[in-house]
Amino acid sequence: MIRFGLMTDIQYADRNTIGKREYRDSLADTLVACGVFRREKPEFVFHLGDLINDHWDCLTAVLEILRISELDMRHVIGNHEYIDVPDDKKKRIVELLGLPESGYYSFTSLDKESAKTWRFIVLNGSEISLYAADNDHARQEAQACRERYKLPNGQLSADWNGAVSQQQLLWLDEQLALAQSQNENVIILSHFPLFNQPAGATEKEHFDPNTTDGVYPYQLGDSCWNGHEILAIMDRYDCIRAYFAGHLHEGGFGIRKNVYHVTFEGIVEPGNAFSIVTLKEDDIDIKGFYRTKSRYLKKLTR
Repeated sequence: MIRFGLMTDIQYADRNTIGKREYRDSLADTLVACGVFRREKPEFVFHLGDLINDHWDCLTAVLEILRISELDMRHVIGNHEYIDVPDDKKKRIVELLGLPESGYYSFTSLDKESAKTWRFIVLNGSEISLYAADNDHARQEAQACRERYKLPNGQLSADWNGAVSQQQLLWLDEQLALAQSQNENVIILSHFPLFNQPAGATEKEHFDPNTTDGVYPYQLGDSCWNGHEILAIMDRYDCIRAYFAGHLHEGGFGIRKNVYHVTFEGIVEPGNAFSIVTLKEDDIDIKGFYRTKSRYLKKLTR
């Protein structure tokens, strides 16, 4: 089996609570999560984006907490990592997170008990965005992209979201083709969710796991501008077991075309939230802590 930790949306800021967002307290909750991870000894730990709410100094503070925890961190870029960060420091963010310049990457891990390989594909949904752009030309290109991917009602999507490039989409297609040719299981991870369903929908007696009925956050302006293009590529492959995301702090869940879509609860809101994920041959066992729901996701077939 393969075991890894997972948390998202620490969103630390040196400011008082606003609404449900307990910015300053999120560091203490992160320390609790890291303590559990150190005790449980997972192979690595994912953070699904939004380490901070804003400001460069906050980013270095969170990264120091993670460094002294001595965990093997695997980062996903969110949107808030770039908020109120000077243009001349934005390119350093991927370096600080240990990521390639593109911000997207993949790696594999072998379940020695079942001899099954799992491929983790990490997307950068902020690749084209107004907040990550570090010069006026890049901001103009990002705005043009935003205007190209309008919402179904004709309005513009929120400027705190972004898009993946055509190059990243091609890379995703190549990664999935490779995984399928090698009989690997795949988990795709991104900050931005693509799909969910109302609570209880998947427990109905006659629920069809091949359905496409549900809520698409990008159609509501709450996610990646061109999320439909990511899904179009995913729909070509049957090696994908799950799509993991953060961004929406309340969490969410759905099944679309036999792929589990899990949106994990954010640490920044009251009650803390993180999980240990165990991969068992073809199944996914999520052990949730505090607000994170525990789920056992059995392999679905088309």
